[in-house]
Amino acid sequence: MPSIAFAEDKEAAPMEPLTDGKYNFEILEAKFGQAQTGTDFMEVTLREVESGRRVWSKLYFTAKAGFKLKSLLVAAGNDVQPGVTYDVNEEYANTHLIGKTVGADVETEEYNSKMRNVISRFEAPTDKPF
Repeated sequence: MPSIAFAEDKEAAPMEPLTDGKYNFEILEAKFGQAQTGTDFMEVTLREVESGRRVWSKLYFTAKAGFKLKSLLVAAGNDVQPGVTYDVNEEYANTHLIGKTVGADVETEEYNSKMRNVISRFEAPTDKPF
């Protein structure tokens, strides 16, 4: 018969959306996938450094949406040069993104009758509280 031992409950991060503004986030995870349209994307899991609130952002590998991906790479301290091709994959994410702290402009939007946070752009983190 299967068995399991449950760890002690930890204080859960708040689930309500952050108010609109600028925040510092730690990049916790990057998952790669493909949209139904065939467009490749990377979804990053971010943890706001003060509250622990998690926010997810999907970054699409297209010319039109590439500005957001570029802003994440630069905010995480990567030197991104025009005309250079970057293989942004799991190895790249583990080496150049995971564990880094970035700043981000956060907005709220309604999705499926619920409010959620979206990142409009990434920027360098700041030591000053926003």
